[in-house]
Amino acid sequence: MDTQLPGRQRLIVLTHEFYPTKGGIAIFVREMATAACALGQLVEVWAPDHPLLRHHPFPFSVKTLPLKGSQDWVCRARLSLQIVRNRSAFEDAILYLPEPGPIRALAYLSLIFKLNCKRLIVTLHGSEILNLTSRWHRRITFARILDRCDRISTVSQFSLDLLTDRFPSLRSKTILTQGALREDFRNFDPSKVASEGIKLIVLTVARIHPRKGQHLLIEALGRLDSSLREKIEYWIAGPAVRPAYRRFLKRRSEALRVSARFLGEVADQDLPKIYSQSDIFAMTSIDYKKSVEGYGLSYLEASAMGLPVIAHSVGGVPEVVRHGVTGLLIDPQDGKSLTEALRTLLTDTELRRQLGQAGRSRALTATWEDNAKRLLGE
Repeated sequence: MDTQLPGRQRLIVLTHEFYPTKGGIAIFVREMATAACALGQLVEVWAPDHPLLRHHPFPFSVKTLPLKGSQDWVCRARLSLQIVRNRSAFEDAILYLPEPGPIRALAYLSLIFKLNCKRLIVTLHGSEILNLTSRWHRRITFARILDRCDRISTVSQFSLDLLTDRFPSLRSKTILTQGALREDFRNFDPSKVASEGIKLIVLTVARIHPRKGQHLLIEALGRLDSSLREKIEYWIAGPAVRPAYRRFLKRRSEALRVSARFLGEVADQDLPKIYSQSDIFAMTSIDYKKSVEGYGLSYLEASAMGLPVIAHSVGGVPEVVRHGVTGLLIDPQDGKSLTEALRTLLTDTELRRQLGQAGRSRALTATWEDNAKRLLGE
């Protein structure tokens, strides 16, 4: 990577989603801030206040804001008030908006207020592009903030194409900042973790939500022959953001005689072990209303742990999972093919090993520092 950064700069990262919040965006924000700090930048993360945040060590400074960190209009209004009150702090800084909450807040605020900063940079993940262009008034305010930006990044080519299809003039200042591995995954040796039992483990790591498609995996597992199904346990790791959906999953798994284990929200330090105890990673995300899978860091983490991956070919997922190389991609409308993909990997040990090995090699190539250089380079 030959991109050279300009001199030491002050970078303010304004976010609704940050530690201890789980999820891909929160990880993205933390890792980009850490990488920018490693490159010698003066990084400040402005994030919602939380008791766990106050005592957590980071290589950058953290300013806590009196916000819940939700994406509703009340939280955006409170963030807008904080921006106005602290406007002088941005004048000598690069302002980085890495997720939808602050982008929407500043977009509407810009209608009545001019914010001065050295540079304005945003990252788009996918769903917000669909949401913020779905109605004429949203599209106008979204276009205003994008025109004001000095640089725009997207987490996948899929998201970049979504953006430039709607705003072709933005192509020249839009770059890719795809996900990379956290250091705890990069340094973890999965071969040193023993399997927990004799069953084959199919793992999903995601919040329990219809968009993540856990119900489709349970249905697909339920279609397997009973002799094979008895050898499998399906692990679901992630918070139950939709409790009714979790109850539905439990009922369906019991009705179909699929052994399902709900692990709940797993601590960051325990995730590598959960991955390495598994045999197959499967996350069958679907397009849900105006929400799409822009990239999917969980696929990358699973590959890093040497797991073959089964996924739906939606959004930016094919940029993380290479069909026939690191995993198997399935049409989201084809439930029978999903069952066949599961049967293939569950019965072919050598194919699991080959796909997992290729995935681990590929997952180790990208770095957050490369992303930060592209994001901050002139």
